[in-house]
Amino acid sequence: VLLFSLALGANISEVNITEPSNLGYHGIIIDAGSSGSRVWVFAWPVLKCDFNAPFPVAIPSVVASQTVHRGLATLGTAKLNETLQELLSFAEGVLIDREDDWSEFPVYLFATAGFRRMRPDQREGMLQNVRAILADSSFYSEPDHVRILSGEEEGAYGWLAVNAEKGLLEEASKGSLGVLDLGGASMQITFVPEDDRSVLQHSFPVHLQGRQSNLYSASYLQFGLREAQRLLQRQLIARALVAETTSILEHPCMPRGSNISELLIGDESGSDSGNSSTLGASPLRATWYGKGLYEDCADKIAELFDKSAPCYLPHCTFNGRYQPTLGSRRFLAFSAFSWVVDALGLPAEATALEDIETAARYVCKMDWTMLHERWQRLDEQALQSLCFSATYVVVLLHHGLGFDKKSHQILFTQAQDRGNISWARGAIIWEVNNRFSRHQPLCKMDFPEISSSFADKGMCQRK
Repeated sequence: VLLFSLALGANISEVNITEPSNLGYHGIIIDAGSSGSRVWVFAWPVLKCDFNAPFPVAIPSVVASQTVHRGLATLGTAKLNETLQELLSFAEGVLIDREDDWSEFPVYLFATAGFRRMRPDQREGMLQNVRAILADSSFYSEPDHVRILSGEEEGAYGWLAVNAEKGLLEEASKGSLGVLDLGGASMQITFVPEDDRSVLQHSFPVHLQGRQSNLYSASYLQFGLREAQRLLQRQLIARALVAETTSILEHPCMPRGSNISELLIGDESGSDSGNSSTLGASPLRATWYGKGLYEDCADKIAELFDKSAPCYLPHCTFNGRYQPTLGSRRFLAFSAFSWVVDALGLPAEATALEDIETAARYVCKMDWTMLHERWQRLDEQALQSLCFSATYVVVLLHHGLGFDKKSHQILFTQAQDRGNISWARGAIIWEVNNRFSRHQPLCKMDFPEISSSFADKGMCQRK
């Protein structure tokens, strides 16, 4: 199936926000996404602990990150090792001044929707290879440092990152932001309902500073931006097969004047050798013809969301999935949501869904030549998908999840915030505050057997 991938960044991107600390602790997280892999280096400072009060919450900051646009789930053993070594070498370079302490700094690899969709035997074999590579690295690794996150975990970690960045964790039940994360293969919505004691499904309890917040965290596999494109194209192909018009495929979400040829069945490269006749099938090639019709595009996308499925636990969104009422809580949308708003030239914190819809109508009715002239900063694949992407965001948030088109309930991440907002930062916040570490203990005075040479760099000191 032909895919129109978004250019969400260059092949290599680095974010330098703080200098590595010679006193604090460090941790490394590798985000094994569906379409790329990213290594994050984090640091957190020395804090003071009051043993008559709940422990403080350590909030790691981003030191640096690097992205390679190779999804680990698609790689063979040799390429997997090469990619991980590239990411680990980047972390070593960032922390070169702390080389003596590398063996104390934990490294984690957390995989998301790309790995969830693999066959179980394939998936476990690849994870074992990753564990072996990280165990041989310069950093500290345990077998459970490598795992596949559930969709609910991914959403909850995004929620932690957003609210930590905004300074809203202390009163999470009252003032926290909900979070919307649109990736390539899945989409997450996470928030604290106005009555956080009533999360009937998809509950994720978070304990911070002696308080518990009950998050609603739901993940929709196959409703990420790339996979949704696949779903729509399969739907269009199925209709064309029924109508026996597969040689001409009309796509309402592609710009007018963009005609793209695609091989649907067979392998043309082997036709000379007779492979196709051996298999009893001739290659079938078809051409997508862009129509650029917003209404038709929106209607076809809306059909991906099954609103007629039985709802056994109201209220439901689509496909029979339970969701508490959204209420008046504000939400922050990031990842591909932010990319779409930025590509359309809309303001991040003053955009309603009806504004995105207006821009989507404008984009969809433009022909291919006009789009090229208007959006010269986008590459061709991103430009081909812009009508679909903008329309999908509107339909997903309004028709799928129930947000009001006219309200400004949803904020979109601004460019200066994007380096600090990712589920990976939420994951390190969770690990630091919930996992015991003999190398980097939350409060060193509880562990007198730790050597003073490293423990003196600890994050918690007696007041």
